[in-house]
Amino acid sequence: MKRIAILIFAMSIVFSVMASPIDELHVPDTQFIAEKTGQAETELKQKLSQTLRKYAQVESAYLVLVAYPNADTPSVALCIRAKTGNERTIAKAMGGDFSSMFNAAQALDIMFVSSEQEEKIKRVAKPLYVRS
Repeated sequence: MKRIAILIFAMSIVFSVMASPIDELHVPDTQFIAEKTGQAETELKQKLSQTLRKYAQVESAYLVLVAYPNADTPSVALCIRAKTGNERTIAKAMGGDFSSMFNAAQALDIMFVSSEQEEKIKRVAKPLYVRS
């Protein structure tokens, strides 16, 4: 079963999605390490970008390797900068795109980040999507 976590930092809430239910978690002090790159990631970025266009509140998005406090290994996160509202709907759509491309052993975290966090992300990654 695929695991997709949805993190909303503006509210300090993390949503974890396994198949269809959504659980809320709190994750402070995330470190943004580097842009996640590769052939599969490039295809995923293209697919996510197409879907993100449908949501007017989404301003930008990044695919980033992140480190969480007390975690042994880094995770891949889709970091989304958006106006408040509709986070669950957007996250489910992103999870659907991810699930259509990767097997159940793969995981993706989805974070809704603040402008301050986006500035940190910009230091290590290029956006996969920017609203024009």
